[in-house]
Amino acid sequence: MTIFRRLFPTAQDRRAAELARQMIEDLRESRKPMGCARSAELGAHIRDRLLTLADQVEKETGKPAVVFAADGTLINPRLIEILSKRSDDGRILRHSIGSCFVNPHEIQYINETWPTTVNQYHGRPNTGEVIHEKATQLAVFVVHNLNVVVEACEQLKAAGFQGVEQSLTEEQELLVKCEEAALWYRSIDEYAYALIREFRSLFVDYFLDILAQQLGLQGASPKLICRTMVERSKEYAQYREWTADVDHMAGTLLWNASKHVSGPFGLECHFMFTMLFGKLFLMREKRALIYELLTGNEKKK
Repeated sequence: MTIFRRLFPTAQDRRAAELARQMIEDLRESRKPMGCARSAELGAHIRDRLLTLADQVEKETGKPAVVFAADGTLINPRLIEILSKRSDDGRILRHSIGSCFVNPHEIQYINETWPTTVNQYHGRPNTGEVIHEKATQLAVFVVHNLNVVVEACEQLKAAGFQGVEQSLTEEQELLVKCEEAALWYRSIDEYAYALIREFRSLFVDYFLDILAQQLGLQGASPKLICRTMVERSKEYAQYREWTADVDHMAGTLLWNASKHVSGPFGLECHFMFTMLFGKLFLMREKRALIYELLTGNEKKK
C-alpha cells in the first residue's frame, strides 16, 4: 500500500468537498474560533482532498506526488499545477501539504527555529490578532512534538528494560498523539490562565482549533479528536498538582496522563515509563518557551 489512500469520487466525497469549501470560506470570513468538532472536520476534509489529488497525480505521472528530502518536501509539478487552478480551495490545500505529509526534517527545522519564532513577539502587546498568531504558532509546534511516548519507549528499550518492544498500528499511533495533545491542551490552558488571563479563553479556543485541525490533517478522525479532548479535559481539570514525590504521585496530572498515553503499548503499570514520560514531557514544555510566547517578555532566571 502506498502512503496515499485510494479514494474515488463518490456522492459522499462530493458532499465532503462542498462541506470543506464552506468551512474554508467561513474560516476566511471570520476569525472567531470554530470549535473542536468543526476544526477537526476541516482538517480531515482537507486531508481527503489532498490524498485524492495526490492519487490522481500518481496515476497520471507514474511518480510520487510528494517526496521527502533533507532540504524540504518536494512536490510533483503536476500537483502544483492542479492546486493553482482550484480557486476555491487550492491555496489552503497547498498550504496544508506539510501538515498532511509530515517530513521528519521539517520537525527538526521547527524545533531549531522555535526560539526565533517566539522572539518575534518580544515586546509586542497582545491583541486579538496577535493572540491568534501565537495560538497558531504554538499549536503547530505542539503537533510536531507529539512523540514523547515514542521517545520514552526508545530510551527504556535502549536501557534494556523489557516490555517496551511493541510496535503500534497507524490507528494506535494517532490515538497516542491525541492523548498527548490533550495533555498539552490542559497545560496550555493553565499557563494562559496564569499569564494572560484577559485573553485566556480566546487563546485556548484558537489553540484548540488549530490543534484539532492539524490532528485531522495527520489522519486522526474528528470523533477520536473531540472525544479525547472532552474526556481528558474533564478528567484533568481535577488534578491540581503536576507531579510529586514517589509516595504521592498517584493523584497528579502527569501520573494519570501517563496511564492514558501508555495504553496502546500496554505500559499502564510500568513505573519507569511513568517516571520517564513525565520527565520528557516537562522538558518539551520547557523547550516550548510558553511564558516568553504568551507574555512577550523574557522569563526572569
